[in-house]
Amino acid sequence: MDMSHLSALIATADTAFSTRIGFLLGTQGVTSIVTIENPSDVFEVIGEHGINLLIVDDDLPAIDGVGLTFRVRMDPESPDNLLRVFIALNRDSIERTLEAVDAGVHELLLKPFSDLKLFAAMRTCYREPRRFLHLDGYVGPDRRRGMTMGRCRFRRKEDSAIGEPALQAV
Repeated sequence: MDMSHLSALIATADTAFSTRIGFLLGTQGVTSIVTIENPSDVFEVIGEHGINLLIVDDDLPAIDGVGLTFRVRMDPESPDNLLRVFIALNRDSIERTLEAVDAGVHELLLKPFSDLKLFAAMRTCYREPRRFLHLDGYVGPDRRRGMTMGRCRFRRKEDSAIGEPALQAV
């Protein structure tokens, strides 16, 4: 898959993590890769470099990866609240996973993750994009993966994306 159109930002204070992710992105054809250690620089870098992929480490100084993702999504000063966000989490807990999903991440990577996990996340994100939602209190990809009309058993009473009364049951 050609990823040469991507401009990636890696937000981490861990040099080994940024070096590894930068190398892996390079093997996929990504030529524009920027790394920051200070999360307060994220808006400036996104605006200056036309970033369209943010890979954020949950272990950042001052603000964690979930908080940074939430800021990118919800802050009116954000230069691009539509960019794709991957987060690398240190612990596997349902609470932290839900916080990350609620903040608007596209893909979750649990450390340590393999090269193949990163590549699979990139393929999923770019080959099977989910619709993007702007709701009260949430901006990000649709949380329902693979849920298209006819594939799920029950629908809400009305689905605002379709604008028709929902099917009762199949």
